[in-house]
Amino acid sequence: MRIGIEELEALITIMQCGSFRAAAEKLHKSQSSISYAIKNIEDDLGVEIFDRSTYTPKLSSAGELVYNKAKNILGLHGELMDIASYVQAGIEPKINVVFSVVFPTLLLRNLLQKFTCKFPQTQLGISFASFDSTVNSLLEQKADLIVSSDYSKSDILEKEFFSKIEFVPVVDPQHPAAQPGFDERRLTSMIEIVVGERALTAEITPSGQIEHPNTWHVMDFELKKQFLLAGLGWGFMPRDLISKELSTNELTELPCVRSKHINLYLMRHKSSCHGPALNYLWELMVSLKNLN
Repeated sequence: MRIGIEELEALITIMQCGSFRAAAEKLHKSQSSISYAIKNIEDDLGVEIFDRSTYTPKLSSAGELVYNKAKNILGLHGELMDIASYVQAGIEPKINVVFSVVFPTLLLRNLLQKFTCKFPQTQLGISFASFDSTVNSLLEQKADLIVSSDYSKSDILEKEFFSKIEFVPVVDPQHPAAQPGFDERRLTSMIEIVVGERALTAEITPSGQIEHPNTWHVMDFELKKQFLLAGLGWGFMPRDLISKELSTNELTELPCVRSKHINLYLMRHKSSCHGPALNYLWELMVSLKNLN
C-alpha cells in the first residue's frame, strides 16, 4: 500500500512521545495500529525504520532520513489544509496592493506586521508606483487596494482620505540656488530631479503646465536624495524623508520656492463582495491613518 498521512503521523508521534504506547494514547489508537503503520512504511520503502536491538524506539540511519522527510511532508500537508479552509471560508488567497512611493515607511511596517499576523495564509502582493499611476493599476483591475494621490474622479471607486504629505524644495547648501540673492528665474535653467515619469510641479499644478525643461527622472526617493546630497540638482522631497539631512544642514530649503502638499487616499473598487482579508486591510489602514 502507499504511505499515507496517518502512517507518517504515527512515526512522528512515536519519536515525540518516546514509545509506541505513548503515541497510541496521544493519537487515540491501539498500539497494534501504530505498529502496523510503521510496518506499512517499512514494507513500502523496503527499509527498517527502527533499530530493533534497543528497548526504546531508536531510528536506524535510514529511519532518520525517513523521519526528517516525514516532518517536511506533514508540514506541507498542514499548510495545504489551512489554505483549503481559508478558501472554504471565503478568505482571499491573494491581495494586490499598490502604494504611492511617498507612503510613510514606519506605518507600512506596522501595517504589514498586523495583516500577516491576522491572515498568514493570504499572499500579499506589494508594489510601489509614483503618483497617479497607482490609480491606473486599480482602474485596470491590477490591484485590489491602492494608496494614491487623488488624480482620478470615478464613480466606481471608494475613497478614504489617508494623509497629507509635505514636499519641501531642497538643494545642497553649496548649490547656486541656495546662495543669498539668487534670482529664482534662473531656477528653470537648473536641473530638477524628480521621481517617476513627470515632475512634481507638473503633477500638482493645473493641467497643461509645461514640464521643467531640465529634468532628471529617477526610480525612487532614496536615489533622488543621494543626487541632491551630491549637489547634482534641486527637487521636492517629502519632509519626513529628509528631516535628518535638514537638521544637519546637509540639505537646505530653497527660499525662492514654496513647499507643496499632496493628499494621499485609500482607494478600492466599490463592491459588496470584498473578502474578509481585504476588508480587514482597508479597516486597518483607516485606523492607522490617525497615527500619521
